[in-house]
Amino acid sequence: MNQRGARVQSKRVAARRTGRGRTLLLFCVATAAVCGVVFWGIQGALTDDSYITLSYAKTLAFHGTWGMVPHHAANTATSPLNVILLAAGTFITRRPVLALGIVFVAAGTALAWTLGRVARALGLPLASAAFAVALTVLNPFVLAATGLEMMLVAATIGGLLCCMVERRVVLFGVVSGIALLIRPDMIVFVVVFVIASPELRRRLRALLLAAAVVVVPWFVPRWLFAGSAMPDTLVIKTLQRQFGVTTFANGPIDYLQWTHSKAAVSFAPVVVGVIAVIAWIVWSMRHGGPDQQWRPAATLVVAAALYYLCFALLQVPPYQWYYCPTIEAVTIALGLTSGAVFAFVVERSGSARAALAFVPMALLLTSVVFVVAQHEFPWRREPILFGNWARPGDYRRIAADLKKEVGSDLVTSPGEVGTLAFYCECNIVDYYSDRSFAVPLINRRIARADPLTKAVLRVNYAFLDRQVTPLPTHYHLIWGPGWDAGNHDFWNVWSERQGFGHFQLTRS
Repeated sequence: MNQRGARVQSKRVAARRTGRGRTLLLFCVATAAVCGVVFWGIQGALTDDSYITLSYAKTLAFHGTWGMVPHHAANTATSPLNVILLAAGTFITRRPVLALGIVFVAAGTALAWTLGRVARALGLPLASAAFAVALTVLNPFVLAATGLEMMLVAATIGGLLCCMVERRVVLFGVVSGIALLIRPDMIVFVVVFVIASPELRRRLRALLLAAAVVVVPWFVPRWLFAGSAMPDTLVIKTLQRQFGVTTFANGPIDYLQWTHSKAAVSFAPVVVGVIAVIAWIVWSMRHGGPDQQWRPAATLVVAAALYYLCFALLQVPPYQWYYCPTIEAVTIALGLTSGAVFAFVVERSGSARAALAFVPMALLLTSVVFVVAQHEFPWRREPILFGNWARPGDYRRIAADLKKEVGSDLVTSPGEVGTLAFYCECNIVDYYSDRSFAVPLINRRIARADPLTKAVLRVNYAFLDRQVTPLPTHYHLIWGPGWDAGNHDFWNVWSERQGFGHFQLTRS
């Protein structure tokens, strides 16, 4: 090839790269727009636990306190980075829910960007990333967890995958550190990704150093000065263990029984994804398919399975957001597998039949959109999956009255504290909002633990101030089943899971 031909070829390559870059940018812009519309439609129906996170963010932004209510230190924020991002947005906008919307849109856009790069690196069509992003963002379990860190988890999984396939070792370490700040249990995904990648294993020292630079400035001071590197929810949730006979392990069966289609379309990508990935691996091994395309998907499925197994062994309750990392990872794997099948068929036959590879994704997405649309979008009643004692609107009504009634006095929560604390802005306390209430639970958990767990917990709580005692409370807010005629200290409520109930305010 002469010099002129080389220049022409170089220009063509540059043009293709520019075109792919523009396409990816448009994909990210479209994803941001969709995420914005989705958040607008669901912001009125956040769960009580979402408001726990928002309360942390508002208290940090406006009062500089790491806790749910001012002047009451707590350590029950499972996702430190989520709280910090929301607090930063709240400090700037002065509106916590708007800050949540910004983080939600940013996380969805980051997921699109990383999966788009993964598809490009693996030679897959962008449609594989588009279907995976859409199925993740619209998944009912993920939507029901809005306000928690599950969209950030999805973006982080995409980031880890992108760094792995592009062999960016140091950046993988940075993203790993971010993952641990989002949820410490994301260590499962980090370890599996490292084991699956020879390049990451070869440069493990650089990876660990990059991760340490991110996590040490947070976890070490929290361990030394706050008395625990890990959030206290690790203790609280493992003490709860289960809801009746429902555990994390058999939780999907319970969800299918009482939420039917909502749970079905939430878990469907996992079932279809596992089957598709296994089938593609077997076929590729027998017929010489490219392993660089099925290995990332296999890694995601293995990591998702181990994550599920770890939570089952921890014997935590079946909170819906605990299933989201598994759902998100396998959904991404399904998208990659569909894209790999499409690319393989096109390469071998160039036939339009290759589009059939995306039929399962399209059917799943149609089902998800149908189920979400059935919930009277935009949501005003309650989250699409709901297990609280009252609807968000009921809690807002109670909080407004409670603030007038109790003033600055202490009131113990009925057990669900997030929405009440967010809207009341009063001294409502329990083990989620006041560290002194959590200390007895911590001591109990350590006493009951097996030798290995006990050793880990003792190290984690080595600097905990166990002498702190709860301040005397003046009021108690109590939930009871059924409606009560009551008086001005009674509030009748209703929820899809609990039915009719009421809250009563009593004096100590």
